[in-house]
Amino acid sequence: MTCNIDGAAHGAPGLAACRGLFRDKSATSLGYFTNYATVKTAIYAEIFGVTRTVGIAAEKKYHSLRLECDSMLVMQVFSNHQKLKGTRFHVSDKLVYFGVTHRCTR
Repeated sequence: MTCNIDGAAHGAPGLAACRGLFRDKSATSLGYFTNYATVKTAIYAEIFGVTRTVGIAAEKKYHSLRLECDSMLVMQVFSNHQKLKGTRFHVSDKLVYFGVTHRCTR
């Protein structure tokens, strides 16, 4: 399972949101989500997108997840399995396999 996520904020802080697209090995779309993240920063919106993605994957009983995002900071945080202040769970507590790939979309 792969999920492409993106988060953004209009201002710093500003109105923020995130979205994600789930797809299988053959790139078939399996679903998506969008979430409003209140007034926050862009990095908060990105991290909120990751935690939302992991929550959905766990609810749907996906045992592995490859995350693709355009934020190098998010990739570093989750590649090192760091626990972030204010998050409700550690990603490795929810999934058997969790991988992160940085994909620059510019």
